[in-house]
Amino acid sequence: MKTKQSLDIDELFKYVDEKAIKKFKETIDYNEFKKKSDLNKRLILDLNEKCEFGENFEVEKILRSNHLDYDYIYKLLFVILDTSNEKPEFDILGFKFESTEQIKTMYYLYNYFSESIYSLNSGLPKLPDIKIFTSPQIDDRTLEFLKSMIKVECEKGYNMEDKIIEPNTILNFLKGALDSKDELKWYLTDKDIEILESIYCKASTFLKNHPELLKKKNDKDVDNQEATEEETTMDYPKINIDDIESNSQEPISKEKEIFHDVISKVWYSATGKKLLYMQKKMIQNLKVDALIYNDDKVNDFANKVVNKYNNIFTQSYKKKISPQQLRFSYDCTRVLSGGFKDNKPVLIPAKAGFGKSTLIRTFLETKINEAKIKDDGWGAVIVTDRIEDLKQLQKYIEDNVGAYKEDKYYDDRGNKKVKLTPWIYVLEGWSESICLNNIKKYDERNCTRTNCPKFERCKVFRQFYEQINSPIVAMSNARLYNYLSENKLKEFVNWEKIDKSKGKRELLLIDEKPKLENTDDIDMRIIEEMITNINQISAYSNENIKSDKKLLKDELVQAQEKIIELMNKHSDDRNAIIYEDKDKFFSSKFIINWNKYYKFRYRYKINAIETLLTKGGLWCNTKNRRYFNILEYINFDWNNSINTVIFDATSESDPSYSEIFNYLDINDYKKYEHLEFKVIDDNFSKNALKEKPEKIKAVTDWIKRDIVDKGKVYAVTYMNYSPIVKEQLKGYDNIVFDIKDDKEIIPYFNNTKGKNTWQDCNQIVHIGWNVYPSDEYIASYLCVFGFDKLHEKYFEFIEDEEARKFLTTGLVKLDGYKFNVPNITFHKFCKIVSDFEQEIFRTKLRDFSSEEEVTAYIFNPDKMLLQMLEQRFTGCKIDKIEVNELLLVSKRKGKNGANNKEVKLSEWLKNWSGEKTEIKQIREELDITGDYWSKLKKRSSLINDIWREKDIHHVQENGKHYIYYD
Repeated sequence: MKTKQSLDIDELFKYVDEKAIKKFKETIDYNEFKKKSDLNKRLILDLNEKCEFGENFEVEKILRSNHLDYDYIYKLLFVILDTSNEKPEFDILGFKFESTEQIKTMYYLYNYFSESIYSLNSGLPKLPDIKIFTSPQIDDRTLEFLKSMIKVECEKGYNMEDKIIEPNTILNFLKGALDSKDELKWYLTDKDIEILESIYCKASTFLKNHPELLKKKNDKDVDNQEATEEETTMDYPKINIDDIESNSQEPISKEKEIFHDVISKVWYSATGKKLLYMQKKMIQNLKVDALIYNDDKVNDFANKVVNKYNNIFTQSYKKKISPQQLRFSYDCTRVLSGGFKDNKPVLIPAKAGFGKSTLIRTFLETKINEAKIKDDGWGAVIVTDRIEDLKQLQKYIEDNVGAYKEDKYYDDRGNKKVKLTPWIYVLEGWSESICLNNIKKYDERNCTRTNCPKFERCKVFRQFYEQINSPIVAMSNARLYNYLSENKLKEFVNWEKIDKSKGKRELLLIDEKPKLENTDDIDMRIIEEMITNINQISAYSNENIKSDKKLLKDELVQAQEKIIELMNKHSDDRNAIIYEDKDKFFSSKFIINWNKYYKFRYRYKINAIETLLTKGGLWCNTKNRRYFNILEYINFDWNNSINTVIFDATSESDPSYSEIFNYLDINDYKKYEHLEFKVIDDNFSKNALKEKPEKIKAVTDWIKRDIVDKGKVYAVTYMNYSPIVKEQLKGYDNIVFDIKDDKEIIPYFNNTKGKNTWQDCNQIVHIGWNVYPSDEYIASYLCVFGFDKLHEKYFEFIEDEEARKFLTTGLVKLDGYKFNVPNITFHKFCKIVSDFEQEIFRTKLRDFSSEEEVTAYIFNPDKMLLQMLEQRFTGCKIDKIEVNELLLVSKRKGKNGANNKEVKLSEWLKNWSGEKTEIKQIREELDITGDYWSKLKKRSSLINDIWREKDIHHVQENGKHYIYYD
């Protein structure tokens, strides 16, 4: 084998350089190398798979490959050392290394430092997990190398966006390593660590004796001076976070404008003057130091998390990480770890793709590793939407940290067993997969000791007692909502350590928006169902049961009669706010008897009826159903010693968050000049599709003709239309489907949270808008605004009939598809924008560092909605386009071949110049009856599209009705 006696590693790193290729070829007989050990063969296969060169790839191609990183060069290098008969010298920073162990040691130390420097994005890889690596033996030569390395690195410094790291930072990195001895023991022996400690002392002395190295590069204003003891032994951060973002002059609290000058209502005065109602949404952003008490230990811990977070992005994801994301990870970790200055939950509104999920995993892993050492009883409650995500997090911690404890025991047959207690215990609801009794469909009556022979072995029963042994308990947002609404979350605050002492779950970490509004509904059907169930209680001759049964039925019938009275009172109202003022409705004995016979069954409905008849609620009188909503806001102020942190990417635009929350100031500002909205003026509401179902075929034909060839497509629509769209688009590779029950589906609204399936899509076709019934927006607004405040106002003006009428019906009156009160309309559109943000950030837009073009196709957005989207996505482009397939549908002919009345009226409105015109005149001209005119105005999406586009107004003068527009 040919060898060269001095191989410069630095040149080898420049693997696209001809000299490096030449030196590599001179160093190794490649054909001979391929015949060597199994290790070499495995390495070749590994390289082959990585680089995709086929079986007969060439060394030159490997070295030129963009897919190849330093890790593979190092692997080849060490194989050469282990298989070569001749031992080449390696000239590194002027030191000759002759042994394999010395070069391994150099690699480990240099790698450790490079991982700790956030700016070294192209640094050396992590220690490869292959057998040729053994624990480094650090000798005097290595010590000299380390000192020389410190000197060289200090002289040249590290530069990222013109931020210079302090020269003695490398020394502090080493101190940080020694402070984390438990981590070092993964790959160093105790003797190695002792030698590292010796190196630290000697290297510290070395820097003290070379004060010129402590002068910053290019810092002409600082005189040479000797380093003080404090400077050379200071507690590190591994990243000087203040160098990333130096905004110390900014106030710790500032208002942020989310929306401004949004026109939520237009009307005309008696003189015909146009009046506008303008809306804005502001939030109060707080710097981290305004939220928590400053603590050096917390800051040091935050720096550890930042370094790990940075390494994951740069080394595992191979992604560039921005200074904004580093600052985000640092501030968030401080919030998650620090002591709150007040009891308000903290909202972290980092946009999708900013690195939130990675941060949560990194924070938990680092915190758990620290808790293992300190045994300080730290614990947490973790919440997210999907149980599957929590199980993945549980597995991640198990794989990377291990179990919290192991209990050894012997089973009935004398076999030795080990029971593992996880760091994270996941609470689950009933499912067929965990049911031991082979029940196929859930019925709460089955899950009792009486009705289930395997109840005490069931996880649903055992989990409340088992979770107390794990530091962290994890649950779904739905379960959290139930616990908070019943004030039961306090039962999960404490947990039991190995020594049986109490630990405390001092953090409630919620990933994704929790349910904030309790608008449970009550109608006659549910009350009649409950009364029927009471009638079915078997009493026989038992007088006690008969008495219990009578009490339950009597009080429910009283509730039924009161609710019927309210319904009759407001039978002519579309909506009305109900105000009641009673201490309680159901007796204590009723509650005791209900729990005795039904336990948890209907418990939420019992609570809802109690709330309605003692406080009040919202009356909803729809075409298909008459019911009441209760109006409660979930209480997060349940424990003064628990910090609540919520990660919600759309919390800035979401109107559901009230003043009880604090916002962390996140610098995630970005211009969206790479985003273009393509607006198609065709109504795709549910009613419009019901009127003209052929629109779905038209839009999918257009997608196949004009969209699929332009890149990956994320198409999302209503749940009911998802199967139809899927059938039309199946077979097209660029359509990215969702998976449900192992089958491909088109994703639908409210079913995409937490999924990254479409992150490579550069196009989104948003077929429709995720709009709810008007009653839901009214109920949401009243919950957030504060029904309690209205309640007080109502009884304050109890003698003022006009005020009471406004507070009962005027406040919730509808004005077309908007509301009489502009604030409720604005609330509605904020919710629509927030939901849309969730969808559009499923695409490539979620990559914060990407500037790749993304196109969003949207249908018939309201002017107000379009205005808000333009403000939310600063710098975006908006372009109106026409879709021929949809134009043909809108111009369909009537049965007799002539344009039908709907199309006739639409054509008349399009050609009309806007002068004041009597409606009767238009009807007579187009042969449209008064009833059919009303029907068209109420139900025709085509007519309403034009009405909104032209901003047409209807006025009544002297008994005659006119329309006009400006």
